[in-house]
Amino acid sequence: WRATERPGSGLVPALAAVAFGTVGLTVLVTGANLRSALPTIGLVAGVLVAIAVTSSLRDGAAVRLVDGVILCGLIVSATAWAGVAFHRDPWGLVGQGIWRGSSTLTYANATAALAGVAFLLAVARLGTSTHRLNLLPAYGLGVGLVCTGSRAGGLAVVVGLAVLARRAGWASTL
Repeated sequence: WRATERPGSGLVPALAAVAFGTVGLTVLVTGANLRSALPTIGLVAGVLVAIAVTSSLRDGAAVRLVDGVILCGLIVSATAWAGVAFHRDPWGLVGQGIWRGSSTLTYANATAALAGVAFLLAVARLGTSTHRLNLLPAYGLGVGLVCTGSRAGGLAVVVGLAVLARRAGWASTL
């Protein structure tokens, strides 16, 4: 559930060094100016702040945060499904000749990103809980993810499941 195993483990400074080093190297290699890299630097800084804040949360707050992400993902997944099932624009849009769930985010890959993260959190929760009702959010998020038709979202979830399986154990993840 946490980004680090123990407080002060140095994950955020290490990620910051890698992220900003990658941005700097990209600017040098592509010949771009630093001004064009500012949006990327802002995004990287925002992600690092989010990791730092969430890794320091106490257990109760961390559980509520995870519940909130799963709930947001379920809402987005439900609207994506409804958009595809009922052919409602903008919740579903035609892309490459097929209806793709785009939800209230109006972009299928953005919907897949949120549904994928929430799906992985719901699946990770299944490993720590024996309550069968915890299957419902994972199922709903999976349906929403499939409705998006996003290859990138699907690949991200497969990679996320592999990381989860490596960390939590292959048997419990399966």
